[in-house]
Amino acid sequence: MTVRRSEIRVATRYAELERLCAFVAEGADAAGLSAQARDHVQLAVDEAATNVIQHGYGGEGDESFTVAWTAEPGRLTIVVTDQAPPFDPASIPDLPTPENVDDLSVGGYGLRFIRQVMDEVDYVRRDGVNRLTLVKKTKDEG
Repeated sequence: MTVRRSEIRVATRYAELERLCAFVAEGADAAGLSAQARDHVQLAVDEAATNVIQHGYGGEGDESFTVAWTAEPGRLTIVVTDQAPPFDPASIPDLPTPENVDDLSVGGYGLRFIRQVMDEVDYVRRDGVNRLTLVKKTKDEG
């Protein structure tokens, strides 16, 4: 299997999330990830894209951002880039999980979820561009 790459530009519209999830599912399939891993990737990218739209750009608008994937045997790397104001996920602490699900507050758990379902999460800002890198591996990959 060879390395495959693909990239998509997405408008800052929530309606684009479905198209984006289908796009990253293609990458997960190309990497040979399991159905569960593919679902995790889709949910993590959906959450990251929602954060870009909601928090980065302040809601839907005329801006756009880019999502690219690189599929290798047993490994999918996804890179989300945008030109919204800087945001460092490392500055956001994990919220504790309440004992009762009814006590969950709205918001603040998306980044925790992304960290839990992805094998690697990395953020850098360079030259006015935010770059969030997410990696998902098959279990038998180092």
